[in-house]
Amino acid sequence: MSKSIGAVQAASMLLIGIFIGQKFSPSLLLCFALFIISTAGGIFFYLRGRKYKLDQPPKKMSRLLFCLSLLAFGMGRTAIVPRERPAGSIENFTQKEQVTFTGTVIAPPTVTASRTTLRIEVEHKQDSEESPDYGKLLLVFYYRPDAGFRYGDRLRISGTVTLPPDTGSSFSYRTYLERDGITAVINNPHTEFLPGSGGDPVLSGIYRLRSALLERIYRLFPKPENALMAGILLGDESKITSDIDHAFQQTGTAHIIADYLSFCL
Repeated sequence: MSKSIGAVQAASMLLIGIFIGQKFSPSLLLCFALFIISTAGGIFFYLRGRKYKLDQPPKKMSRLLFCLSLLAFGMGRTAIVPRERPAGSIENFTQKEQVTFTGTVIAPPTVTASRTTLRIEVEHKQDSEESPDYGKLLLVFYYRPDAGFRYGDRLRISGTVTLPPDTGSSFSYRTYLERDGITAVINNPHTEFLPGSGGDPVLSGIYRLRSALLERIYRLFPKPENALMAGILLGDESKITSDIDHAFQQTGTAHIIADYLSFCL
């Protein structure tokens, strides 16, 4: 009886993980890290619990962690298996000169001296049937480096949709973005703030903590080391100078910061 209950629990966690992956499109790197950590923890507590005949806490903890690893596996499966995108996906609107739609800021803006970059998720309900209603994209502002954007802001966006550039080098910027589900870019769009917030309260708290940690790193450590630490540890590239960025590009190691940035976002 207990074995059948365990099988039902395992199947349920796997299906829940697949559902979460399809609904929220989590990062493959995050799913992989969660799977490795929970599996290793499950094995550790399983070995500790083998000496007990009764259902002691180590055994319960091992079952919980193994269920969590199945959840992570289900989430990661949807990130690996390509899904057919609907007709309203944002990358299907590259042929139009101007597109208007509403979207939500899904990560803190990346601000440098010359530009601001936003990650946007298109809202499913749009005012017009001719507007995109699915997908993620980047908004890149070159003319106003800091416009006060925040995680969870709802925006009405107008601009020309393009595909991410394919650099053709060892590090493909398009592939890097597609790994996180980002399939389009709009340069210098027109934006208008809308009422309400589309952010998750838990993520909002995490990003506030991240901002506090960034402030402490920049205050405690000297330049330019503090900018490099912030980029690698917390995925913040805003204070990395052009000289350092160029050095990473020249040596082919730009993916180090890019991978950490993907994980943090």
